[in-house]
Amino acid sequence: MKASELEPKAQKALAFLHEKSAEHGIARANADNMDSWVNVELQRIKGLICGDLSDAAKSAEAMRHPDYLEALEARKQAKAIWYEAQFKREAAQAIIEAWRTCCSNERANVS
Repeated sequence: MKASELEPKAQKALAFLHEKSAEHGIARANADNMDSWVNVELQRIKGLICGDLSDAAKSAEAMRHPDYLEALEARKQAKAIWYEAQFKREAAQAIIEAWRTCCSNERANVS
C-alpha cells in the first residue's frame, strides 16, 4: 500500500484522536471513579451488617448484596466504554503509524 492511499485514512484517524480526546478522557475518569465507588459501596454495606461476624464474613455477605452487585455492573459498563475508546484510539494510531512507515519507505525508495 502506498502512503498516498493511506493518507486520507491517516487524516481521519488524526481527526478522530483530536475530536474524541475529551470524550475518551471522561470515559477513563469514569472508569477510574467506578473502581473507587465499588470499594466505597463494599465498605458501606459491610457497615450495615450487624452481628458478631469476622471482617471476612462481613465482606462475603456484603459481596452478595444487590447494591454491591449493582456497583459491579456499573463498573463493568464504565470499563467497557473506556476499553472501546482505548481500542479505537489504538486502531487510529496504528493507521497513522502505517502511513508514517509508508512515507518513510517511499522516501528511502524501499518497496
